[in-house]
Amino acid sequence: MLRDVTLTVETGEFCCVVGSSGCGKSTILNIVAGLTLPDAGQVLVDDAQVDSSRLRIGYVFQKPRLLNWKSVRDNVAFALRAAGVSAAEARARARHYLALVGLAQFEDEFPLALSGGMQQRVAIARALAIEPDLLLMDEPFSHLDELTARSLRAELLRIWQQTKKPVMFVTHNALEAVYLADQVLILSGRPATIMKSLRVSLPRDRQMEDPRLVALQREILDALGLTGANGNPGSNGVPA
Repeated sequence: MLRDVTLTVETGEFCCVVGSSGCGKSTILNIVAGLTLPDAGQVLVDDAQVDSSRLRIGYVFQKPRLLNWKSVRDNVAFALRAAGVSAAEARARARHYLALVGLAQFEDEFPLALSGGMQQRVAIARALAIEPDLLLMDEPFSHLDELTARSLRAELLRIWQQTKKPVMFVTHNALEAVYLADQVLILSGRPATIMKSLRVSLPRDRQMEDPRLVALQREILDALGLTGANGNPGSNGVPA
């Protein structure tokens, strides 16, 4: 449930949405994608109301949601074919975006032969292959171990800097948010509203151990009332 939520994502901006589980983070993405109809309000692009179905939306979910009976290349091409792209162009674009996520040599493999992190890279390639107006990502690294997640965060930033697609990224990990984002929106509990908008102006060659990022992480946790009794956040951006 949401209440009076107003937000702006600028062209080429990486925006993270942070809040506790069940507060409505995914609902915001689903409204933007046109999967959920709001009771009130509207989605605007360049200050004009649009039908979300006319936007090209790339959506990356918590789990890859790949078709295990299709090759990696065909999983990416499948979304393009559904959008009316010719078979030849779909294959070419699939290969391009698989190369972008570092999986060119695995295009003929099947998903179950890949690690969880590699499967999520395929899902990112599939979302990018449609050349979206906006990329939505719903806790895409939450089911991965921290070492894999850390690698994919850096990989995602590299891809984003190449494509400059605007991104809305949902997470409950405050440190992940400040590492990735230009803007962090902090949601309250249900009914969710935006308690605070935090701008992250640190240079893009960021390190997660940077004390400045840790300080911004603490600012988010303080806003959510989640700093522990000793005042220290946990290692994953949530209370220890």
